[in-house]
Amino acid sequence: MTEYNVAIPAVPTDYKIQPEKLRAVNGRSIPSDEGVYASLRNSFEQFEAELDSGHEIAIRMVSFGKEVDFRPEKIGFTVPNLVTFSGVTDFGERVQLVQHVSQLSYMLRAVKKVQDQPTRIAFYR
Repeated sequence: MTEYNVAIPAVPTDYKIQPEKLRAVNGRSIPSDEGVYASLRNSFEQFEAELDSGHEIAIRMVSFGKEVDFRPEKIGFTVPNLVTFSGVTDFGERVQLVQHVSQLSYMLRAVKKVQDQPTRIAFYR
């Protein structure tokens, strides 16, 4: 067994986390909770605004190793950092995906509507 001698820096006992300083790391700004929610909502609304009445949004989740498509009905944001997608697959399965904002990776797709009226996404918090 190898033994390593590594100096561990001492942490001051009066150390306090300062949330106002957590919004920037390595010179890059980190969006606030409101900013993440607004960006997510904006991306969906812009895509949806370009659809005609015969199409609706489908999401292709790209982080599962295989393609998973579903039609979102509701998208929620739970402070500080969870996003919930609720909807239905093309096979009629009800699905709900909860992801941390740091793991969001999806592709928006225009697909033919299934019902008479295309589904439009409701956002909630």
